[in-house]
Amino acid sequence: MSAVPVTETLLPAAGLPGLDASLLGLPNEPQGRFLVHERLGRGATATVYRGSDLATGRPVAIKVAEGPAEKDASRILDEARVLASLNHPAVVRFVAAGTVPDGDRWAGRPYLVEEYASGGSLSDRIHQGITEPTTVASWASDALAGLDHVHGKGLVHRDIKPANILVSQLRRSSVRLADFGIAVTAGTTPEAGMSSGTVHYMSPEQAKEQPLHPATDIYALGLVLLECLTGEKAYPGTPVESLVARTLRSPAIPAGLGNGWTSLLKSMTAMNPADRPTARRRPSRWWADPDRAASMKFPTRGGRNGLCSTPVPGGRTSSGVSGTPAVSSPKKKLTCCWALPRTRINSKASWTAAYPASRWNTCWAGRISTG
Repeated sequence: MSAVPVTETLLPAAGLPGLDASLLGLPNEPQGRFLVHERLGRGATATVYRGSDLATGRPVAIKVAEGPAEKDASRILDEARVLASLNHPAVVRFVAAGTVPDGDRWAGRPYLVEEYASGGSLSDRIHQGITEPTTVASWASDALAGLDHVHGKGLVHRDIKPANILVSQLRRSSVRLADFGIAVTAGTTPEAGMSSGTVHYMSPEQAKEQPLHPATDIYALGLVLLECLTGEKAYPGTPVESLVARTLRSPAIPAGLGNGWTSLLKSMTAMNPADRPTARRRPSRWWADPDRAASMKFPTRGGRNGLCSTPVPGGRTSSGVSGTPAVSSPKKKLTCCWALPRTRINSKASWTAAYPASRWNTCWAGRISTG
């Protein structure tokens, strides 16, 4: 693999407590591949450094197990295994995994190298103040797309919180899901006394130590979105107070958020997991602007779950009944147009034949599948 010049100034992390090495290698590249820069953060089980991949010139994040204890090492190894199995624009990309070399005070500890997201996290954005609903809608849509991929692999993240949703500067996705260190297989029952997430974002079933399913992540994301919109945690207080509260009541959702947001957040944070939507059957982004959505007439998709983003002429379906209102994504991530309830338009040719005017063909060109 040929090295690509790194354009930024490369400053090794000399003198920082913890990791001594300024260059980390891999078994097939022992001379060193990842240059270590400043420390970004330190948690209970890992320390994260900013780094540079000398093979590609790209910035990376390097997570090193915090302690020699087996639980710290296994968490990094588990996260590496999970990330290596995922491939989605809304999930941080796995780069490599290795072991700190001999001679370092942290020799033998495993480390994980992943994509570096330079936009901070939703936690940072919340601290800066309340975010515009349209921006939160973009985060919600992309986070749900990432969760759909994760859940499709039979996994539950189980630690969805603002700090674990990174803001992306790339056009493919506005956010990246991160920190899969305690991800588990769906249906797993948490072991007593073991970490099962962050208290303020746990679902009722997590609080009761019941089996975990994808609905757990949906609930947590609902609390995150609510906090982005209001600037306040849904269940404040001490960890015990917060944990007990969610088993007794649903979160308070301000009516001022509008009907669209209120309906979405109530469903995502339903006490019963079976009443929550799945990430796959996520709605379009119309909920961010319910007044605009209510004033528009769009066709339905022939009974399939989802919304059409382009109206048929006259705003009516073939049966003459007005369709469901929707507003498309500003990035043209449009849902698939099944414009006629009784006629599935399943090719560009049939769509063009039905609506020859070019203004109607933009929907086909930008469509995506929502499952």
